[in-house]
Amino acid sequence: MKNNINLLKANETTKVSKLTRTQRILRIIAVSLLFVVSSASMIILVLIILSPLPALREEEQNARLTLENAHADLAKLIVVKERADSINNIILNRKYYGQSLEKIFSKTAGVSVGSMDIKSKTISMTLSSSSLLLLDNFLIDMVETVEQKDGFTKMNVVSITTAEGSAEYEMEIILEML
Repeated sequence: MKNNINLLKANETTKVSKLTRTQRILRIIAVSLLFVVSSASMIILVLIILSPLPALREEEQNARLTLENAHADLAKLIVVKERADSINNIILNRKYYGQSLEKIFSKTAGVSVGSMDIKSKTISMTLSSSSLLLLDNFLIDMVETVEQKDGFTKMNVVSITTAEGSAEYEMEIILEML
């Protein structure tokens, strides 16, 4: 039975065949490639181990932590800068009322200003005095200023009143600015 299983013929002797030249060249190429690949793998492994990659990762992590810690401060600085720019813009674009008010107050000798409301083009004022003559002088001076177009285009006297038993006169005017 053992003879039936054996695939080799019993009478034939097996021979070790000699390698052909092509086989030898292919074997040398295969061994050389194996050596080159293993050498390249070892070199890459050494480069990875010696590379500064872990240090770079740690540096990146430190930079991220620094940015996260400074985020609130940076946000506050940005808000402050935007507000400062807005304030500067408002200051540059606002109307200057100083000259108009100086012209009014230079003519208020003996007359006191009770209230003042300044809007974009108008100034509403309540003036008071113990003498109608002082209020009249103020009105004459303001009419000349309006006629000369010296800061104002129009003046309206809204009311002139006095309280019973009081020697105080009040006058409300509205001035329209240029």
